[in-house]
Amino acid sequence: MRARDPIWISLRGAKPPSRRTVDETIYVRAPAVFRALAWLTLKLPRGSRLRQAVMRLSALQAQGAWMRRDFEAAVFRFAPAYVLTLGEGDLERLDFEASYRGRDGLRAFVQTYQDAFGDSTYQPQWIVDLGGGVLVMLVHHNLQGRASGASVQQTIAHRLEIRDGLVVREEVHFAPRQDWASLAQTVGLDPAELAQRQGPD
Repeated sequence: MRARDPIWISLRGAKPPSRRTVDETIYVRAPAVFRALAWLTLKLPRGSRLRQAVMRLSALQAQGAWMRRDFEAAVFRFAPAYVLTLGEGDLERLDFEASYRGRDGLRAFVQTYQDAFGDSTYQPQWIVDLGGGVLVMLVHHNLQGRASGASVQQTIAHRLEIRDGLVVREEVHFAPRQDWASLAQTVGLDPAELAQRQGPD
């Protein structure tokens, strides 16, 4: 089911930080601070510019942490009982499990993904706030297989459920770069709107 009024927050052209920021360092040492701020942010109206700015910053920081394999600066955003699942058909792409649980499971998923590729770049595209603690993050990946050397371009959609400031559930769906319709329908977005927004800058 698609949200009636999704809030689209652009990440296009933004670069995730290449090193740990001051506030991330604080969150790593005191994760309760992050959780409290995240909880307060989600209490703001969905149209609030402050809410959107905080979400944008947090998404970029998390992306930067994963890219530089700074797991400590990423996992505090996720609940201890976090569950990650993959979309149908995506298990065959790499040596993925059907699901991953907890922060250690999240590390294992990211490690499997990153180990399969050599050179890779991540281009965050959008966060879509669907309300009810549900967000979709769209990230474009340029990848090169470590073993095969084959180049791959794809967009990945992360559908996140947030409770009490932390991610409790995540669905990861892979799609070829232009397959907007199937990707949108899977994560609850309007295919036409996604196709329009993913067009040339």
